[in-house]
Amino acid sequence: MPSNLTLLFADRRADFAMVFLVAFLLLVFLLGAMSEGCPRGFSLDRSMDACVDNSSLDQSQYRAAEIAVESLESSKLVVVQNVLTLKCPGCFKVIINHEDLYNNVTLMDWTVAESTGWK
Repeated sequence: MPSNLTLLFADRRADFAMVFLVAFLLLVFLLGAMSEGCPRGFSLDRSMDACVDNSSLDQSQYRAAEIAVESLESSKLVVVQNVLTLKCPGCFKVIINHEDLYNNVTLMDWTVAESTGWK
C-alpha cells in the first residue's frame, strides 16, 4: 500500500502535467492567432492587406502582387498564392485566392491587363 508521501508526489506530478498541457495549448492558440487568418506558410502583409509568403517573392514580384491586390478592391482577406514572372518587363501573372475562389490577374508593363474575376 502506498504511503501518504507517495500519493502527495503523484498528485503534484499530475498537477504539473496539467499546468504544462494548458500552457502548451495556450501557446499553440496564441501562435495560431498571430497569423491573423492567413493559411500556414503565409503571413499578413499590412501594407498590402493580404496574406503573402514574402520569402518567395523578389522585389518586382512583390510590387506586382501589390498592384494586383489593389486592383481587386476587395474587402475580403485574400492570399497571394503565386506570382509568375512573364517574359516582358513589368509583366506578371498573379494568382490570388479567397477560400475556394481564385482570381488570376495579368500585368503588362506594370498595369492590369486582365483579371479573370473570382471563379
